[in-house]
Amino acid sequence: MSAMATLHHYPLCPHSRFIRLVLGEFGLEANLVEERVWERRRDFLEMNPAGMTPVFREDTGLTVPGAGPIAEYLDETRGLALAERRLLPEGPGPRVEVRRLLDWFSIKFNDEITAPLVLEKVMKRFMAREEGGGPPEMSAIRAARTNVRYHRLADGQAELAGRLRAELCRSRRRGASLLRRLSRRRALGRG
Repeated sequence: MSAMATLHHYPLCPHSRFIRLVLGEFGLEANLVEERVWERRRDFLEMNPAGMTPVFREDTGLTVPGAGPIAEYLDETRGLALAERRLLPEGPGPRVEVRRLLDWFSIKFNDEITAPLVLEKVMKRFMAREEGGGPPEMSAIRAARTNVRYHRLADGQAELAGRLRAELCRSRRRGASLLRRLSRRRALGRG
């Protein structure tokens, strides 16, 4: 690729994190544009009327919204170079299994673990009381932690689990940095 593609993402968004992991698997770099979806920027909404991250934009202008479509698009356009390490296998049965796992991770795991933890441990700190802000609700955190038990990856997926864990650690560090910036802005009355 002569020009670099752009990934509109949000550091704490699990779907964005997944696509950053996919880009890493392909050895691709992209310009990362932090998108604050709650700001509902007109240019971003023109790329993705759903107003959600991630959105991948080729230097040609082709725009691909959503984690699943982006992963499949990258596999279709760059996957052949990875041979047996492609994200999607050749056969329809194994492809269905990959799509099932993607759906499980991006919907069920997010709804039952990631979203409640991010809301309770991060977002509530910066929300006004009338918007649901305040101290974390410990019952929601305990429920999310309990749900982890039911979502553990099988032993045969240990390599994938290791790569996901490494990306989550990098994302946690970026999240901590983001929290510090938001705290400073709030202290200065700009947040």
